[in-house]
Amino acid sequence: MPISDRIIPTSQGAGRAGTAPALFAALALLGLAACDDSFGAPGARPGAVLDSATLDEGSIRIKGPAGYCVDGTSLRDRGPKQFALLAQCDLLRSNEVAGVTSLAFITVTAVRAEADAPLPSAESIAKTFGPATVLYSAVIDDIRIVQLNAGGTSATDQADPVHWRGVLNANGHAIGLAAYSMQDGSGAGLEGRNLLLRLARNIRNDSGARATTGDGVKDRVKTAPGG
Repeated sequence: MPISDRIIPTSQGAGRAGTAPALFAALALLGLAACDDSFGAPGARPGAVLDSATLDEGSIRIKGPAGYCVDGTSLRDRGPKQFALLAQCDLLRSNEVAGVTSLAFITVTAVRAEADAPLPSAESIAKTFGPATVLYSAVIDDIRIVQLNAGGTSATDQADPVHWRGVLNANGHAIGLAAYSMQDGSGAGLEGRNLLLRLARNIRNDSGARATTGDGVKDRVKTAPGG
């Protein structure tokens, strides 16, 4: 059962409970992009909530930040382009959003690439997923992190247009990350950046790859309430 089918709207259409179902439904549809021939076939059993998952026959291991799990219904672990969707474990295992403090979702896309391929520039990421303005740009531990002022609504107009994207290289793969949240959610602010950094470091550490550089230089960043 996909995420969207496990969310029960309340009669109070406002706030988190009202916004969440549409956001979950649209983001869950990102996994359905696997119907495209460029994505592999489903790898996990329907309805599975996974503490971690692997892509490309174990070359890439995905383990989310604390409290985040892989939605097994989204997992595409074979083919030239592979995909996983992560969300709060409690949310994936329950029928309601009660007790979930921040609605944020992370997507992971992996494609094979040269090991020494350069990271894309912030401008090229903005062009690919925009048009958008770069609000924040940094390279931290060989992870390109950008915050864009637009594009989050490409999943659903219920999402905050401000969202985060990250790119890293690991074990001969280019790994693309994205973090979305509900409108004005904390995931649109610094929490989204920190989620992507924790996930990226988990992927690198668990996949046997190491960073070669450290500091990054940031521009400006929009902070959401609580972010």
